[in-house]
Amino acid sequence: MRTVVPVVIACMLWAAWPSRACAQEADGALPGWLVTSEALESKIAETEAATDRTEEAKTQLIELYRKALGKVRAAKDNAASAATFRRRAERAPAEIQAIRAALAADARAEPMAGPDAAADTPLPVLEELLQKEQADLTATDARRTDLETRLATLGQRPEAIGQRLAEATQEREEASAELQTPLADDASPTFARARKWVQETRYVALSTETTMLEQELSTLPLRTQLLEAKREVISSMPQLPSTSASRSQRSGQGPVRTQV
Repeated sequence: MRTVVPVVIACMLWAAWPSRACAQEADGALPGWLVTSEALESKIAETEAATDRTEEAKTQLIELYRKALGKVRAAKDNAASAATFRRRAERAPAEIQAIRAALAADARAEPMAGPDAAADTPLPVLEELLQKEQADLTATDARRTDLETRLATLGQRPEAIGQRLAEATQEREEASAELQTPLADDASPTFARARKWVQETRYVALSTETTMLEQELSTLPLRTQLLEAKREVISSMPQLPSTSASRSQRSGQGPVRTQV
């Protein structure tokens, strides 16, 4: 695993970078006419401090502002997730190719020799070597289990995505129709604007959710292939000796040779 492990680590770093970049990209993905989270937070603070409204009116108005604020945050999260799916799919072919090349290089390389331990090696030293080997094996098993779990989850996503995508699309159409409906004439300008913000932010949140789900579904094959390549790396790692095997080698005449 001389070549593969550094390549896999590099792939993990590549995967972390898009998450940060996409979070920054999310702010610019929302329409310019949409009320901002900063404006809504300011309105909440302003209403809380107001003395010219009843407590009931303040509570109702703050509830509208907070509902709109939640939708704005959901829209940002959706936009960031959609960008993350897209960027990871763009990088996946190069990552898969790098892993495959590293696996091929390791297959042609000479096996790595483990540390030698002579028959008269002190028991504490042998136990330290054994503990390290078992820790490595435990970590490898944990990575293998994690990859298997993630692959199983991806296998279930198409059905779940299809169901939610149909629901979100229908809800978005309803939100669009609601936006075309005039508000009641008896509403005060402040409440009318707050209700309009709720409608607009709901529509944008649903629109960004459908885009995110479409991105997730379209990039699923490439992301699955990348996880399968990483699983192949874990599967190709040599099996570490068990405790009983190591102790039986300790009692024999030959050297104890392990692979770490």
